Order: sequence, then C-alpha cells, then structure tokens
Amino acid sequence: MNLRKHIVRFLFLIFTFYTLCGFSQQSVLDSTLIRFVDNNSTDSLEFFIKQKGVDHPILDSNHTLLTISIVRDNISVVKFLMQRGADINLSINNMTPLMHCAVNDRSEIASLLLKNGANVDQYNSHKNTAILYASRYGNLNTIKVLSQYRANPFFRNFVGYNSLDYAEEFLKTEAVDFLRSYMARFAKGAFPSTFDGPHIEWSGINRLRAFYMVNDSLNARLTTYKKSFRIRDSINFKSFYSEDTLHYTIYKPIKQVNQDKFTNVDKVFAVGDLHGQYDSLLTLLLNNKVIDKDYNWNFGSGHLVFIGDLFDRGDKVTELLWFVYKLWHQAPKSGGNVHVLIGNHEILILNKDYRYVNEKYTFLTRGLDIDFSYLYSNNTVLGNFLRSFKVAVTINDILFVHAGLSIFMVEQNVSIRELNQFFNQIFNQTSKDFIPERAFTVYSDAVSDKGPFWYRGYITESNLVPKARQDEVERVLNFFNAKVMVIGHTEVLSIETLYNGKVIPINVPFHRVGIVKQGLLYQNEKIYKCNSDGTVQLLM
Repeated sequence: MNLRKHIVRFLFLIFTFYTLCGFSQQSVLDSTLIRFVDNNSTDSLEFFIKQKGVDHPILDSNHTLLTISIVRDNISVVKFLMQRGADINLSINNMTPLMHCAVNDRSEIASLLLKNGANVDQYNSHKNTAILYASRYGNLNTIKVLSQYRANPFFRNFVGYNSLDYAEEFLKTEAVDFLRSYMARFAKGAFPSTFDGPHIEWSGINRLRAFYMVNDSLNARLTTYKKSFRIRDSINFKSFYSEDTLHYTIYKPIKQVNQDKFTNVDKVFAVGDLHGQYDSLLTLLLNNKVIDKDYNWNFGSGHLVFIGDLFDRGDKVTELLWFVYKLWHQAPKSGGNVHVLIGNHEILILNKDYRYVNEKYTFLTRGLDIDFSYLYSNNTVLGNFLRSFKVAVTINDILFVHAGLSIFMVEQNVSIRELNQFFNQIFNQTSKDFIPERAFTVYSDAVSDKGPFWYRGYITESNLVPKARQDEVERVLNFFNAKVMVIGHTEVLSIETLYNGKVIPINVPFHRVGIVKQGLLYQNEKIYKCNSDGTVQLLM
C-alpha cells in the first residue's frame, strides 16, 4: 500500500514538473514508461497496467509496453508482461510483437514469443510477415529462429517480394545463403507437388538429353526424370513425365538471318511483358486468331512480336518458352515471322541475377542441387533460343523495343543493327571470340537506366531520368527511321497512344487480376487494341 502511494506521488510530481515546462502529459507518461522498462521497474509497470491495461497503446498509439520492451531488448520485462496477459499477436500500427523482433533482431525474445504461441506467419495489411522483415534487414539470428518454427519463406507481400527477394535486393549475403538452403528444405515438406521441364541439352552432335525436375510433396521427395534422344534435323516426342501432356518438336540450331528491318508486312500482332503468364497468353492469341484451337500458328504471313520479359515472376516460364519456341519455328512455314525481344529480365537471367525468379524454380533447383544458370546455358535448347533474341526490330516503320530507345541512345550514335549485333556477340561469345571494344561500350550504355531495357522516360519521370519531350521523341524516331515506337517495361492499365500517336506502351500486366489482357494489332495501315476476349478497338 505504501509502495503504491510512493508511485502515485512520484508520477504526480513528474507530470506536474514537465507540464509546467510545456510538455504534454502523454509525452511525459511515455518517457516515464520507457524508463520503467529500462530499469526493470515492474512494480511501477504493474500500477500502470492496473490503471490502463497491459495492452494499452502508448507512444502515439504506435506501441504497447510489450513492443517497447522488445525494442529496448529487455526480455525480463517481456516475460513479466506475458505473465500479466499481454497479447503476443496484437497488431499495433500494423506491427505485431514478432515483427518488432524481426526488425530489431531480437532472436531470443522471438523464440520466447513463438514458444508461447505467437503466430509465425501472421501478416499485416501490406502482407508482410516476420520473416520478410528479418530478411529485409538481414537479421540472420531471427531468421534462424523463425525457420525453426517453419516460417514460410515463399510467402509474398503486396509488391510480390518473398524473403529471398528482400535479402538479395538489400545485399544481405549471409541471409541469402541461409534462405536459399532453408527454402529448399522447406519445399520438400511444405510446397505442393509440382514439376518443371523438359529442359533439354545437347550431349553430342546428334544426341539430346532431357530431364524434368519434380517435387512429390506426398512422399517429401525431390527427383529428376531423364531421357536421351537421337536427332537428325528435328525430333518430335510426347512428354515422358505423366503430369505433362504436351508434345514437343526440337530442331537443330539454325544460323540466324541478321535482319532487323522488315517491310510490306500485311499484319503484325504485338504482346507486352508476360513474365511466365502462359495461360493468359494462350487465351489472348487464340481469341484473336493468331493461333488455332490446337495452339499452332494461325497468323499466315503476319508477324508476331514479343516485347521482352518472358522470364521471372510467374511459375510457367518454361511452358511459355517452349510455346514461343514452337511458334518461332512454325511461322516461317506460312511466310510469317516471330520476333522475341530482349527485356531487362532476360538481361538479368543471362547475367545470373535470379532475384525475381519464381519460388517454384528456386526450390526445385536448390533442392536438387542444380545451378539455375545451367537450365539456360548455351548448350541447352532453350538457352540457345534465348541468345537468339534481338534488342529491337522495325516492321513497316514501327519500331519495337522493350523499354524504349531514348534520346540518350541517339546521342551515343548507336544503330539498331549495332545493338542487335553486339548483344548477340556478347551473349554467344566463346573464349576464342574477339569482341570489339565498341561492343562493350554500347552494352554499358544499353543496360543503363537510359538504355532500351530499363528506360521509363516515355511514361514516368524521376530525378535521374526526366520525362521525354515531344521534340525528343521526334528526333529519336527520325534517327531510327521509324514513325511509331511500341514499348513495354513500364506497366499501363490499357493500351493507349502517347506523344500524338508516336509512342504506344503495351505492357498491360498479365499477372494482375481484374485487368483485361491486351495485345496490339497492325493491319491495313491501322493500329488496333485487341482484348483477350477477341474484341478490338481502333487506336489510330
């Protein structure tokens, strides 16, 4: 009883003094409570709890006594508050106690919370979890504790990042190494049954070796299914893994025609960034009569353009690549053509930057101890196909390029022929090949934020990259002998024309629910916006 009187008197004197000095009573109370936590003054905290409750918000409603104790790294006070009934899953200002542990690397406290029933995968309104926060800050000790309680490393937040994405983005090397191993182990028991393939490599002049990567979650087993084939000019085979019902035709590599300008083409269909969205592409092309009901070429002598970024994010990249590979070989038989352009995500893959690879491929390759780069090496069919992609093409005075050719590239006096030639040389070089110095100069300029893979200046602006002016657009088109430029990279909600019809962005996101998937059609000297249901709208 006497102790309570002393506490009340102490608090009254503190409040009176600070109020006279111009401080609010709430700020005084907050400072006093922090001091109580730091000094393990549990009797004083007990008095506050009886007056306000153990979960009463403090510090502008950003914290409770429990989260303050976590931030101040006082596990004894944390234990005291838990004994007094503190809610260990309470979210205050979008943060749970476990999330505070993750941000501040309080691994010992995190372990205590988890032992007492904290929800390891609880997420907030941004769909962030504790392991996402710990990975973002590279807090390895807390990541390890969370992994012991089977925190889901594959969970993605609203911006599409998982734990490994954050660790790689912010260069948390130790966390990256641990998460890669943990994700492979986690996948064996937690990821649903899935497969990827076939991946096919040359094992001789006339021999192919194919394999599937398979996760059998029922039996917690990762394995590969393999088969070898003999080939002359081509070979057709049905999948040898039961879950894959497709047929495949593989062709011997052919020498590419070094052509980047095409004229007198009666019709052209162009598609934006796909990122592994194989099924949505089939619907778009089928309903717009580019392919038939069996998903074969149906566009006659027309040209089909993929604006880049087939790779990353989605979980059907392999299916998408094989489909595009098939059309690429079928189209010329009808007098048509398929152009696949290099996007920034193809550049990332070729440079072994896998931060945006879907988790399916991460756990399959890591679990089977396969380097992801091996799947797309120059010795594989798909890897060889990838290295045939171009930077830009011009068809009927329409310039197609992933992110856009900027005024910066004009000032560097770089031609489309040079871009295509130099990138082909660099990505197909062997140790014996001589690459001219200008090729590396052009490459360096091209992969900058003003180059054809990352440029956003036709749609947005930043301090480093200002928005392009109309006169600059005119200069660019004149330099590259084109009348219109079609671009991807930066997302748009619908295909519309910009800069008085001189620039057409077509990257309508195929992965987003509720957005109509679209393509661009040129026919009879008119340009149309084509919806995935087959309806069309004249643009110009």
